[in-house]
Amino acid sequence: MNSKLPLNEPQERRLTIVLTRVEGALRNLRANVLHPPESSRLTCYVDPIDPTLAEPLANAIGRAQIQVERMARDLDLHAGRNSICHTHLAAFELLNIDLYTSRVDGLRGYGKIASPTAHYLETEIAALETDLEAIIRWLKSNETGT
Repeated sequence: MNSKLPLNEPQERRLTIVLTRVEGALRNLRANVLHPPESSRLTCYVDPIDPTLAEPLANAIGRAQIQVERMARDLDLHAGRNSICHTHLAAFELLNIDLYTSRVDGLRGYGKIASPTAHYLETEIAALETDLEAIIRWLKSNETGT
């Protein structure tokens, strides 16, 4: 704790959380400025950042990142730990559950499913689940270091 800028524990926690969220938002914005996301079949990205704004925006992002770092140092805030592997592992495990519940039995409450659609969903969701399970196994092996 910085004796010149004292914080109690709840205040420190709150500021750490807010500044961490700002830091993450700045990082995501920088990534989108430098590498605009590409639309896909399921996601259409709209209102891209004007390329003429890339440099001034990058400068503003850099200044804000420096300010966040300075505040964290001045307030003697401690870094939290964020597991990249575990975050993705948890997300894919939950998505696998969502896929399972999107099979024909899980969709029955949404109305009658045509027989060709039911066959297609059972086959294709099973294939996607297999691919996701492989990703989950790789993430688990990375997480445990085996």
